[in-house]
Amino acid sequence: MVLAYRLRLANPLYWLTKPFVSKPICFTRKEQQIRSNCEALREKIRQYVRARRNGQNQSSFKDNSDLLSLFLEASDVFTEEDVIDEIVDFVVAGVQTTQFTTQTIIACLSTSPDALTKTREEFSQL
Repeated sequence: MVLAYRLRLANPLYWLTKPFVSKPICFTRKEQQIRSNCEALREKIRQYVRARRNGQNQSSFKDNSDLLSLFLEASDVFTEEDVIDEIVDFVVAGVQTTQFTTQTIIACLSTSPDALTKTREEFSQL
């Protein structure tokens, strides 16, 4: 199976403005929408991180052994923005892994009738 990716080059104005601005300027409506969505997501995560730090939300894991608790305990290593970046990375990694795994399973089941039959039998026993 050949995967085709469409290469998208940055807007040429991006390269002209990059030395003069702290974050890239959004030139198209789509770029503006993407930035708006990213900022909204980061703000939601920021509110949750602050609520956890202030004790308003608690970890459901024993002894606060989840990653967010560990990040918050190491405040000398991880700033709030670092923690938000890590959470976004985990979400994106989880989405990609789920997508690739689901795609592989569907491709396998669609090309192997025996595997599909066996899978259906196993699910019917649940």
